[in-house]
Amino acid sequence: MQKIDFKKTMKEAFSASTKKVSFVEIPEMQFLMVEGKGYPTNNLSYQQSFEALYGVAYTLKFMLKFNESIRSEKYCDYVIPPFGTQWWMTEGDFDIHKPDLWRWNNMLMQPDFITPELVEKAKSELKKKRDVVSLNLLRFERFYEGKVAQMMYIGPYTGAGEVALKIIHEIESQGFKFHGKHHELYFNDPRKTQPEKLKTLVRLPYR
Repeated sequence: MQKIDFKKTMKEAFSASTKKVSFVEIPEMQFLMVEGKGYPTNNLSYQQSFEALYGVAYTLKFMLKFNESIRSEKYCDYVIPPFGTQWWMTEGDFDIHKPDLWRWNNMLMQPDFITPELVEKAKSELKKKRDVVSLNLLRFERFYEGKVAQMMYIGPYTGAGEVALKIIHEIESQGFKFHGKHHELYFNDPRKTQPEKLKTLVRLPYR
């Protein structure tokens, strides 16, 4: 059975040009999510969120792969997609100089044949194997992002802010306004990739 790679089948949702801003509409999808606050570096809750997200995601993937009785007719093996993070502040515009006030929502997209019941089963299976601190914070929700402007960025994460400003300028030049949460998708493991080679999709919703 061939694996689905959402980076290939949903290109507008997982790819963009590194040279120009593109305007696309992102369809409704469903995600595993863990929300928290603060600057990500040396942030224990931020790191623990990955254990919950990927722990459940891989438990789901292999639970379905090796147990035909719980699969739906739509099931197909799949590649775990890149995770993303929404960034915002509860008051005022996002300020890079106030990292203690940052809020984040880490998101990992799931195929449509994944159900809330399967997610709960995966959580239970994961609990049997190990204690995952952020598991009680994990949510499974559908999310429609809608119209966005986006651009791919190659380089250290600290440079993504400049790309966001470029996108905002392009949004405003088209007569629109940035509205919503700054969203980034990450395609590399920073523990194994040099900063100058990190690949990040920077996405801003508009209206």
